[in-house]
Amino acid sequence: ENYCYQFNLKKFLMKNGLYIIIVMFMIVCIFIKPSLISSASIWLILKNFSTKVFFALGVAGLILLAGTDLSVGRMVTLSTMITCMILNPNTDVKFFGISFNGIYASLGFGGALVVALVLSAVMCVLFSALAGFFSSKFKIHPFISTLGTSLIIWGLIGFGTNNLKTGTISDEALSIAGNIGPVPLTLIYAIIAIVVVWFIWNKTVFGKNMYAVGGNPEAASVSGISVFKVTMGVFIMAGVLYGLGGFFQA
Repeated sequence: ENYCYQFNLKKFLMKNGLYIIIVMFMIVCIFIKPSLISSASIWLILKNFSTKVFFALGVAGLILLAGTDLSVGRMVTLSTMITCMILNPNTDVKFFGISFNGIYASLGFGGALVVALVLSAVMCVLFSALAGFFSSKFKIHPFISTLGTSLIIWGLIGFGTNNLKTGTISDEALSIAGNIGPVPLTLIYAIIAIVVVWFIWNKTVFGKNMYAVGGNPEAASVSGISVFKVTMGVFIMAGVLYGLGGFFQA
């Protein structure tokens, strides 16, 4: 009733303008190309979107702390490079002289898959935690700290590989990003990630502390919450999500 009697068109458009524009844009695109709403097109959009969910969830945690992350793209580059080097048994590319193609031959498909997933996550966590340390310990804004790690990662990748392309992964490894009927497996992985992150944010002490630190770090600190630990935890969680997303992207 309040909404009906107090409706203000200007406020409504200011609040929902972006959504209205998106819907209008979709209608125009569908009118021009009706096949966009075919089932095959929708499943393809969901498949391409699903890997981005991991990156969005990671950044969302940092935004909640009144920050941001400029290193996401470089994190994805790092994790996809590691994944492709491990899951491509024919690559000759080395990273600072280290060859990864022997992992596939010695451990087999399953072992190489686990190593690629874990190593991708670990490397992303390493750089994400580095940015988190400078932000939480020395009060450097995440805009600056993540810009720094972004440049470091980009330099290390270019220098460490001599700017050579790793090549694509094996057909066997590609099977984990296939479909179950029309449903992309990566979409299922993304839904699982959403559920896990939602649970952490809303049903754990860490999640409640994260909201408290994001709302008012000074008040959270005097309430007994370790702002340093919470900030580091959010950055580390973001690194894990970047690693997983980059793995599935590869």
